[in-house]
Amino acid sequence: MNTATKTINRLSNLHALALEVFGEEEAASKFLLHAHPSLNGQSPFQAALTENGGKLVEKILHKGLQGLPL
Repeated sequence: MNTATKTINRLSNLHALALEVFGEEEAASKFLLHAHPSLNGQSPFQAALTENGGKLVEKILHKGLQGLPL
């Protein structure tokens, strides 16, 4: 699998996870597109362009699934 395909799959999976956490497209998109303090001011979308950044975003979203603040 090439790098672009991996990135697209990662972003797609994170989008699905964000939808699960927030329950609606608008809130999920807002989370993914706005700067997040745990990501040094990057948006989750920007951070997820790298594999390591994607893992960080996934950890943040899993906190939300556990009912913890994001």
